[in-house]
Amino acid sequence: MRNDPSMLNLSYHVSQWKHDYLTAFKRLCEHGVQSVEMGSALLQNPSVIKSDLEAHNLTLSSVFEFGHFQSIHRKREILMHHRLLAHKLELLRVPMVALAPGLRYKHTTLSEMYRFVGEITNIYASYNITTAIHPHFKQCIFYEEDIKSLLENVHSPLFLLPDTFHLNLANIDCHSFFRQFSTFIKGVHIREPLHGLFSSLHTHLPKNCLLIIEEKEKASPSIATIDNNIEEVKKFIGFEA
Repeated sequence: MRNDPSMLNLSYHVSQWKHDYLTAFKRLCEHGVQSVEMGSALLQNPSVIKSDLEAHNLTLSSVFEFGHFQSIHRKREILMHHRLLAHKLELLRVPMVALAPGLRYKHTTLSEMYRFVGEITNIYASYNITTAIHPHFKQCIFYEEDIKSLLENVHSPLFLLPDTFHLNLANIDCHSFFRQFSTFIKGVHIREPLHGLFSSLHTHLPKNCLLIIEEKEKASPSIATIDNNIEEVKKFIGFEA
C-alpha cells in the first residue's frame, strides 16, 4: 500500500462483526488496510486480540468505549473500568480511546461532568493514550454547544473523534465543524463516502488524521459491504492496495 504522509490514515470499525471479526480482518488485510478500530467489549482477552492482529498485519488505531460522563453516582466503578481498559490498551499499544459520552442525567451538573471527564482523561494520559470524545445522538455531548463547552471547561488534554452521521443528526454542518475544530480532531467516523465530504476532510483536517469507516447502524456486516466501502474511499483519498 502506498503510504503518503499527506493522506488521511485509513481505519475500519469492526465492532458490528462481533466475534466473527476475523472474517473482517482477513478481508481488510486483502485490501491492504493496516489498522482497525474495535469496541472494548471485544478485548476480553488482549493476548488473543494481539495475536489475531499480528496474523493479519493489522494494528488497533483506536478502541471505542462509553465514557458515562454524567454517571457520577457510579464514579468509583467507572474510574476503575477506565483504568482497566487503559491497561489493556497499553498492552496492545493502542494510541487512542474514543469515548461516547453516555446518557444525560438531570441530577449531574455540568461542572461535575467536566471534572469527571478531566479525571477520566488523566487516567488515559497516564498511559500515554489520547482521549477523543465521540459526540453521540441522545447522549450528554451531542450538539455543537455541548462540544464547545466541553473543550472550554475540561483542562486535561482532550480531542474529538466525531461521526458525520451524528453531526448531521445534530444539524451541524460538517464542513464548518471540521474547519472550526480542526486542531482538536484526531479522526472521523464516516458511514457513507461522499465526494464533497472528502474534499472537506482534505481541506480542513490535519495530516495523518484517522478516517474510520463504520458500517451503517443495524446493518448486517458483510464482505460485500467492506469491498464497497474500501473501493469508494480509494477514489478520494489516494489509498491504494
